[in-house]
Amino acid sequence: MHKHRVPPVSYPYINKTESGNILFYILIAVVMFGALSFAISQNNRGNVGALTKEKNNLAATDILDYTNVLASAVVQLRLRGYDNTEISFENDTVSGYTNPNCNGDTGCLVFHPDGGGIVWSEPPAGSNDGSTWLFTGTTVVEQTGSDGTPELAVILPHVTGGVCQEINKKLSIGSGDPPPILNGLASLTDTKFQGTYSTDNTLGTLSSEHAGKSAFCFSETASGQNYFFRTLIAR
Repeated sequence: MHKHRVPPVSYPYINKTESGNILFYILIAVVMFGALSFAISQNNRGNVGALTKEKNNLAATDILDYTNVLASAVVQLRLRGYDNTEISFENDTVSGYTNPNCNGDTGCLVFHPDGGGIVWSEPPAGSNDGSTWLFTGTTVVEQTGSDGTPELAVILPHVTGGVCQEINKKLSIGSGDPPPILNGLASLTDTKFQGTYSTDNTLGTLSSEHAGKSAFCFSETASGQNYFFRTLIAR
């Protein structure tokens, strides 16, 4: 009995050369897809960085604008004859600012239509850890020529590094891009202004670039936290 060999099945429409070509094209497609995915991710990362910088820039502008308005309101109260010890930051949002020297006179209230006419506004979202403004008379700024006399100031605690850098950049403090955040005092005493002054805080280790500046951002030496400082009355 003779055995018949079954010839191997052949597919006339596929040969080895074409099969190799298909594999080659698949590999190219995989490489191109990977390159495209990488390019998209890098582009998205760049867009996020640009958006973050723009957000920091806008927050810095809002902080400077609002505190400039506050400073102008305080100047107006002084021009009306109120003493620097009579200025009151009493408001309906944050307690602890009642100034007995104001003696119930709404004209010396910064946050009252009869006084400064300012509406209390919280700091820009994301500009710090959520802490609100601190109005205090406990800070000595040696670079402004105060000769050891504490100034009336508004301080924004725990500002983010990006916003702090944008603030200093707008105020032409420091060199390079971004300008440096410079060290200040060892720790900040957050005493609210109630008509009296003290020398609890001394910003005496800031650079000469801060000389004459009524506003700037600095770092607390002990914690590394950033603070925005704005003089309202230089005494």
